[in-house]
Amino acid sequence: MKIKKGDNRIVIILTTLGIVIKFARFRLKNISSNFKHTSIQKTIVRELEYTYRTYWSLRWRLTKGIIDNWNEYRFYQQHKMSCCTPTFFSFFGLFNLQKLGEPLPKDLDGIRDLWSQLSKLTNGDIIKDSHAFNNTDNFCQKKGKLQMVDYGSVATQEVLIEYGHLIYDKFDISLRNKKK
Repeated sequence: MKIKKGDNRIVIILTTLGIVIKFARFRLKNISSNFKHTSIQKTIVRELEYTYRTYWSLRWRLTKGIIDNWNEYRFYQQHKMSCCTPTFFSFFGLFNLQKLGEPLPKDLDGIRDLWSQLSKLTNGDIIKDSHAFNNTDNFCQKKGKLQMVDYGSVATQEVLIEYGHLIYDKFDISLRNKKK
């Protein structure tokens, strides 16, 4: 068993079962920072105007992990794309069950090569969610093909709908192992 903490979710990797459990993360630490430098009444009015997409807002801190989990589950159920690691189940976004993917090779060139290949395959559209596409931990492989494990963001899903088939078919994991 391995535990990883992301920005919005805590991931428990159960290797023996071949599954991953993604729990929504509630960012309650330093919540008082939302109320600094202004009256409580103004802060509450401002916070009610924010959506869950407003970075570090109260709604973002409380719901972003749930929404990402739910989006990931619904996206996979709707599209069943080869470039996405299957998400089998979601308990209202509080936690997801996802298939454990095979890790990428250890001797890869890292982020630079990942970004370079993905950028070429998507005509640079990965910039829409650089956080997701710039992290090798968000990917795994299936029989030598690249798969994404973190696709809960709407921006990531837009890129996958447009270019997911190219990413799965054309991304060359073997290029990542060659010495330059």
